[in-house]
Amino acid sequence: MDVLALLPAYLTWHYTRALREYWHHTENVLWFIGHFFSLATLLRTFFAPWRRLDAEKVEREKMGDMFSRLIFNAVMRVVGAFLRFWILLVGVMVLAAGAVIFAGGFIVWLILPFIIVAMLVRGVALIAGVSHFSPRSPIMLWNR
Repeated sequence: MDVLALLPAYLTWHYTRALREYWHHTENVLWFIGHFFSLATLLRTFFAPWRRLDAEKVEREKMGDMFSRLIFNAVMRVVGAFLRFWILLVGVMVLAAGAVIFAGGFIVWLILPFIIVAMLVRGVALIAGVSHFSPRSPIMLWNR
């Protein structure tokens, strides 16, 4: 089978179907990260008491007990907001890192066929002993 006959089919696949699949995998991983950290739920319940720890009101409550309950509930809400803030921050950082990694992978995927061709040309040139590449050629910079 002629290898050059596969080149158009490979390039068609590389820049159409494979890019769609790459995008689909990117969406899946970013969706997973968002749901792993429960970002939407954490935002929605940001000021809720931590682990639903709150003091419930009782009938005929004394004034001191009422203030104690209010302070306890306020502290639990502050603790909940503090911990949710840090979990949200870590989740957003992981989500951003994932997006940057996938963006870099996308750029590499776009230029990968050119890199492969350049490496083949460089390899054949080294095997053949051809040294007529200019010193500033990108192919010759791989030696350094």
